Amino acid sequence: MLNYLRADLYRLRRSGVAAGVLLFIVGFCLFFIGMNVVIALSAGEPISGVDFPNALDTTAEISFLSGFLPLLASYAPTYLIASDWKAGGFKTVLAGSGARSGYAASKVAVGALFTLVIPGVMLACFGLVPWLLGMHIESVASASQLLMWWGLASLVGFAYTVVCTLCAILSRGETLAWVSTMFVGLGIVGNGFMLFFGMVAAFLPPATGFAQIAIDNLLYAQAMTLGNGASFVTQDAGTLVHTALVAVGWAVAAGALGWIVFRRKTL
Repeated sequence: MLNYLRADLYRLRRSGVAAGVLLFIVGFCLFFIGMNVVIALSAGEPISGVDFPNALDTTAEISFLSGFLPLLASYAPTYLIASDWKAGGFKTVLAGSGARSGYAASKVAVGALFTLVIPGVMLACFGLVPWLLGMHIESVASASQLLMWWGLASLVGFAYTVVCTLCAILSRGETLAWVSTMFVGLGIVGNGFMLFFGMVAAFLPPATGFAQIAIDNLLYAQAMTLGNGASFVTQDAGTLVHTALVAVGWAVAAGALGWIVFRRKTL
């Protein structure tokens, strides 16, 4: 796995994908802040009069309610897998003993790294830049709230990268690898499952309890609750633990299922 990981990090550095993702995040954050400044100046208000939302709430809403974090965190591993499918080198690369496990684990590790970095960069941008510009910050989250949300966001985002990575590996093609990542990362699949279970509850009243349990344990549902930011991390400990356990469960289940299928799959 370590050899694959070193090679993947080198490929991401040489291709500019790692720098590109980070620059996109910083650029997006600056654009978002700049739009608030432009609106204020066009209305004749000074920058000091601009009310900028809580950095945690802003980061949370953009990260999960739009699918920003799951999609961007899964971009790097999907790029690596799609490139391998395009080059047609899967059979050669994965011919060695234990190669498939190392290959998949490396891509998951890359996704985990991006999942940890992306929320931190966004929190730093939305927290520091408005303050440096002299904007009025509506409220400031405590350090414990920031760390709690960052940890849970990284955990849920990591579960998404595991699912996206394994879907891309099993897709058998470059285009399908990207399509599967977009469908999962943007929440289209999760929203579809929520709609399905909602219909089950509507048309089969005896199954309402089962449908609600299924919805509550969807990874998509955890992402949506994390999108509430500070109001989410101030909930009771049971809710926070449930979110963490669901994320871990999805990551383990997707990883185990993908490993079983991948090691038996004919490329």
